[in-house]
This record gives sequence, structure tokens and C-alpha cells, in this order.
Amino acid sequence: MVFLFITLILAITNLKVVYAERPSALYTSKSQMIAQWVALCDAHPEWASYESIGKSIQGNDIWLFKIGTPTGGRVMYDGQCHGSEDGGTEILYKFCEWLLESNDTLAKHILQYNYHLIIPILNVDTTARQNMRREYVLDNGTVINVPYGVDLNRNGVYRWGESGSPDPNNDYEYRGLYGGSEPETMALHNAVGKYRPEIYVNTHNGGEYMLHYLNTSLEAKIKTLKAQYEQEYNITNPYPARRGGRGGFLSADAAGSWNASGWLWEVTTWENLTPTLDEWLLKYYPRAFPVLLAFAKAVEKEPPPIPEITLQPANINAMLIITISLLTLILKFKIQKPPKNQQNSIQ
Repeated sequence: MVFLFITLILAITNLKVVYAERPSALYTSKSQMIAQWVALCDAHPEWASYESIGKSIQGNDIWLFKIGTPTGGRVMYDGQCHGSEDGGTEILYKFCEWLLESNDTLAKHILQYNYHLIIPILNVDTTARQNMRREYVLDNGTVINVPYGVDLNRNGVYRWGESGSPDPNNDYEYRGLYGGSEPETMALHNAVGKYRPEIYVNTHNGGEYMLHYLNTSLEAKIKTLKAQYEQEYNITNPYPARRGGRGGFLSADAAGSWNASGWLWEVTTWENLTPTLDEWLLKYYPRAFPVLLAFAKAVEKEPPPIPEITLQPANINAMLIITISLLTLILKFKIQKPPKNQQNSIQ
């Protein structure tokens, strides 16, 4: 009896949560995901375009997709700064597909009043958490080996060193040699500086919450709008939003370096990743949709009016003079040109 009791205790102690794992590291491969974004934007050139904002440590392009009206309120998102954390990437693709192809009145409004700037994949080289950095070579020739790469979300320029590990052998949150040491980090940093979004959102897998870095005027507005949309769409399990984050985080860099409203958004837990993408989107996209709407609404800007073409008196006079001159030339040509039979006789 005692033996059975001890066995039961050991079983409970070692109990682990078992869940249906997805068959691969990502729902959609990195190359396929970029191809999908390119195809979506190419199909709607009046609303969408894209550019490479830089190269990864292995020389691969880091793509930025721009959707909406350039004068509209700007919201920038990134995905997969940790290589296999694709929840944000998948949610954002579905959202932008809705914007461009649904013909929905609200989608049309957002296209006119907002400019969405989306980097679907920041860590483009790998599905590992950290990037593919493998060494630093110092000016004096010293080589620092980096066997597991650099955590891009600890490598931000602003107040670098507050987060992450200084140990290059750390396989989870090595912060790099200095802030912005990684080309991926600087590609993002410079893109935020170039486009100056009012809101920047860094997306992750691993939890289900949102962190806002620093106290900005937009924080309360976004939270209020988020709650309103969640009520409108009957969301009973909303993402909790609170203040948080540390220097070295990408959200902190956007806020501290460029004065954006910087957010870290944990879109999904690992345990809740379903075997198929459709199953997962069915569960998580409805929860995420009000958040996306709140970000857009918080910074929307009315598009500039279409300029009216009015003819001033001076322009009318000039057009009359040109018209009379042309008519005079036509009449003169007709008078001077001999009849056809006369032309033949001359020949």
C-alpha cells in the first residue's frame, strides 16, 4: 500500500501537460510566407508596396510591406524576431488579406486612414530563437565565439544591457556585444527611424498578454479602444494589457529612440498551438482582431482632400488664345492646300 502511494506521488510530481504539437517549427515556411506577402501586395498595387530594409547576418533580405495610405496614421509590426514565433506573422497576414480583399466598409476605411508597416519575419535565417551570429572578431583580432546566436529582442539600441545575458554561450537571451550589434536589429531600428510610426508592435509566441513600454499618451487611448472593440465583437477572453518591458527590448528601442508607442504582444502560448494553421486561426484571430482595430483607430488620420481643378480668368484667357491660334492655323492650311486633282496635275 505504501509502495502504491509513493508511486502515485511520484507520478503526480512528474506529471507534464501533453498537447497536440504542430508538425513543424512554423505553420508556414519563411520563404513561403514572404512569397504570400509579395503576391498579396502585387495584386493590389494601388494600396500596397514593399521594400528590403536590410540584410540578415547571412545576407538574406529583410522585407517590409507597406499597406494603406502613406499620409495615414502609422502602425508598424514585426514578426519572428525569435525564429519560430510566428503567431503575429500569421495573424497579420490574415488581417492584411482582409484589408485588401474583403471589400468590407471598415477595411476600406482603414486603408484610407492608416498606413500599416509590417516586417513579417525579422529573424529570417533560422527557426531557432536566436539569430545566426556565430562569432565576433574584435579590432585586435580576438575572436568571441557565439555558438547559439544573439537574441534580437535583447539587442535593441535604447538602454541596451538592462535585459538579457552578457554570456555569449547563453542559448536563450544573449544580448550581443553591444546594442544594435546585429544587422537585423539595425535594419529594424533604421526602418522605425525612417517611417516614424506612432505605434510599434513586437509580436511573440509564449504567452497571451501585451506589454506597453514607457508612459505615452496613446497607451490609455489604445486600451480604451481595445476594450470597446472587444465588447463589440463579444470577446470574453481578451489579451490583458499592462505596463512592462526593459531596455534592450525592441519595443523599448522604438519608444526610447523614436518616441513611438512601443508594445510587446505575446500572441499565443506554445501549448495552444494546434496541429493545423486553420484550427489555430479560428481560435486566435477573433481575439486578435479587436487589438488590431484599436491600434489602427488610435492613430488614424483623415486622408488629404482631392484638389479641385478650378479655371482662373487668366487660365481661361490663355486657353482661348491657344484655341483661336489653332483654329487659325487649321483654316490657313485648308485655304493654302490645292484641290486633289490640282495636286495630281502638278505631279
